[in-house]
Amino acid sequence: MTKQELIKAVTQTVHTMDPQRNVTAVMVEATLDALVDVTAAELLGGGEVTLPRLGKFKSKAVAAR
Repeated sequence: MTKQELIKAVTQTVHTMDPQRNVTAVMVEATLDALVDVTAAELLGGGEVTLPRLGKFKSKAVAAR
């Protein structure tokens, strides 16, 4: 799934769940971009990010090949 496909799917899902919500693809993209930025910053700082029902993200040091 590409980023654009994900944005479209999330936008459609939100509209299906609550048709009165005025959520646009631009809003979903901004949210996704912010999520990636915050997650990356946390991981680079040595932390971890847990997203319930999705997974836990953490960085791991790996020896060079």
